[in-house]
Amino acid sequence: MRGRGYTELDRQERRAVWDQFNERFDFRPDYYERVRPAIIEPAPSIVFDLDVEWSEEFVAMVSAAFRHAFESLIPAGDHLYFLDWQHPAYRYEPHADNDSPLPALPVLPDGDYYIFVSQDFSFGTFGHPWQQSLLVFGEALLAALAQGPALPMDQLRRQT
Repeated sequence: MRGRGYTELDRQERRAVWDQFNERFDFRPDYYERVRPAIIEPAPSIVFDLDVEWSEEFVAMVSAAFRHAFESLIPAGDHLYFLDWQHPAYRYEPHADNDSPLPALPVLPDGDYYIFVSQDFSFGTFGHPWQQSLLVFGEALLAALAQGPALPMDQLRRQT
């Protein structure tokens, strides 16, 4: 991952974060599964449909909405975890990235599961590449998204 705000986790921390994620959400990666969720969908959560054309404008709008939400929830100097299945994992500091041009925040799954999760695992996102969906969970993140720029996606289902 390139860009300001990202710091790669060392092997021990990466393993610890993935272990916690797997334990908390019962992550079941499966390329062939197109219906059953790959994690336990916590309440509250919303699953968005990503089976749309991904224009530059679409990606920019989604990135802006999540950047705004993450910056409102994470104090300066603090971080979220960014997990990219089968690839390195990172600490992501939203405020360290806010003075650069707005790059696409990798919330939308691009060939792998992409996950942003708070340090206490109380909120985050789970992008499913083969089901073309984005799970957004946690009361704090849902509230922050409701206060920011509109998301250009249709809701598939809601868990309350």
